[in-house]
Amino acid sequence: MVTLAFVGNERRKNIKIKSYAEIDSIEIPIDKMILKGGNRNCYIYRLGYKGCLSKKYSQTHKDFVFSESKDLIDMNRWGLVKYCFGVLLKMDRSERTKINVFDALQMFFEHCDIIGSSVEFNRYNIVSFIDQLRKKYLDGIKGKTITQIQACFKSFLNEVDPNIVFELRDEFLILPSDIESTKPYTDNELKEIVKALYIIFNTYRKHVLSETAPNVHPFLCNALGKNYSDVNFNGRHIFYVGGNNERWKNDLVKSAFYLTCFYTGLNESELINLKFSDI
Repeated sequence: MVTLAFVGNERRKNIKIKSYAEIDSIEIPIDKMILKGGNRNCYIYRLGYKGCLSKKYSQTHKDFVFSESKDLIDMNRWGLVKYCFGVLLKMDRSERTKINVFDALQMFFEHCDIIGSSVEFNRYNIVSFIDQLRKKYLDGIKGKTITQIQACFKSFLNEVDPNIVFELRDEFLILPSDIESTKPYTDNELKEIVKALYIIFNTYRKHVLSETAPNVHPFLCNALGKNYSDVNFNGRHIFYVGGNNERWKNDLVKSAFYLTCFYTGLNESELINLKFSDI
């Protein structure tokens, strides 16, 4: 069974076939070549036009519509577009990964149009595309982003022709990591975090019991003998003056949740699965 639309279990549109080989014999209208995953739609038929079309959506922001611009140029490559659609469908990858692969594939098509080359998965086009990725990296695009694009493109090429990936193995980019690994909190930092959470929890708990609402954040009250008045909130308003403000109650629940996690070894899975019947 092949799923052509990844929308949700209730609305999945399935075609029953005996094998993936039969996908190539299914006549799918060009405008129905769509991969759907979550809130993202991939309109495969964009690949058939020069530059893969600019993004333009209907008033509902759900459907892609053709721009009436004079730049809409049919490149007459619908056989290739259908082939790429079939490859994407048959890839043993998650919905999210397939969407990322389509994005990389679209960039490849766009690059071929820019350099005036027919879209083919040959050495010239692929090396030229890799060189363009290298230029983007040198222009300041994060190495992690470029690496992800290249990885998605390589995964598609592996489905098309694994040999060409092997032949061009020395052409692909190997970029240094530009992302620092997240460092764990020290014991002293964890103690300060717990103290801060208790300040929030105890202060807001009193308001719940007395049926009152706070007019200042607990960190600005010098609570429990600790001065947190220099805490940087990064421009986030903790509460609203006037109006119907319930945000502080959310902060109360969050602080209680995190404090409980500290007592359960920071393992929140059991807490998330907790039901009223368990209580």
